[in-house]
Amino acid sequence: MELPQYLYLIGVLLTIDVIAMILVGFALKSAKKDRTQSTLPRRWSTRRIVKLVLGSAVCVLLLATLAYPLMRYYYLQRVANEPWRPVMAIGGHFSIEVPGRPEVSTTRQPSAFGFVEQHIVTLSRENALSFSATSTDVLSSEIANSDSMVFLKKCRDEMVHDNQFTLKHSCDVRQNGLVGIEFSCAQKVNGSMRFRCFYAKNRLYTLWVGPITADEKSAEAQHFFNSFKIE
Repeated sequence: MELPQYLYLIGVLLTIDVIAMILVGFALKSAKKDRTQSTLPRRWSTRRIVKLVLGSAVCVLLLATLAYPLMRYYYLQRVANEPWRPVMAIGGHFSIEVPGRPEVSTTRQPSAFGFVEQHIVTLSRENALSFSATSTDVLSSEIANSDSMVFLKKCRDEMVHDNQFTLKHSCDVRQNGLVGIEFSCAQKVNGSMRFRCFYAKNRLYTLWVGPITADEKSAEAQHFFNSFKIE
């Protein structure tokens, strides 16, 4: 469970707890003592009800604080043990493997040459590498009078500029008969991003992994990139 979801759950539990304790407190305040079957005081004061509510809320917070490290450990173990699954982006005509259950979507994005379709496979994870693969239709006028490598490097430069990245490294790559570029960029926060881009059959394929804080050639990043295939 990610931290924002966990905090939301704690908020819901605290709200339920406070409401329940207030109801219990006022019920006890108005209850009359049954001298033969009950040992409850005749009436509860408002001050005592407030103590009950605050005490139960503190107990919920303490239990939540103790439980979060255990839930976080369980989450990270589950992430580490997720099997790699092949995913097909049918409209985007590509397949790729990710370590979990990704989101697959299609959107229409405006461009200088009209609307184009994007087919996206994304797997987001907290405190671990996230993965994304995108296929974007390229109109012929976008690449007119330039070869594919010139076009890819132009796309790289625009990506770096638009996201205010700092380009750290760039090189040409060959994979499954495709020629493309691979580059890594530093972000202002959260480490680096690693990209691999290809152009084929009037589509721009963009793969990225991040945030990377240590080993940019991690086994997970390599597995993700190397599993990419155009169908």
